[in-house]
Amino acid sequence: MRIETYFVVDGKITIFKTPGARLLYGINLAAWLTLAGTTLQTVRGDPRGVTMDGEAFIDGTVVCAWVDGLAAGEDVENSLTFYFQCADGSKDSRTIHFKKRPG
Repeated sequence: MRIETYFVVDGKITIFKTPGARLLYGINLAAWLTLAGTTLQTVRGDPRGVTMDGEAFIDGTVVCAWVDGLAAGEDVENSLTFYFQCADGSKDSRTIHFKKRPG
């Protein structure tokens, strides 16, 4: 799996995205899962301003989704939140924020 460079903008994990690009995005939770002593069981995605192509899925220790589009506008939120449940019953979430790629 290719690793996309991200930036922390205003305290948020942010990836620059081309509006028309359909790409696979994910968050590797290996370190967190090891520390918690558990594994991933289920995941769902909640897109805002972008479109998920299909359902979110788990690939080992990574929560993933194919993402397309990007809403226009300065005050528009473009993000994808992964809500996941672990084998021990714990629940958590992580969010990727998207900004239009410059240029």
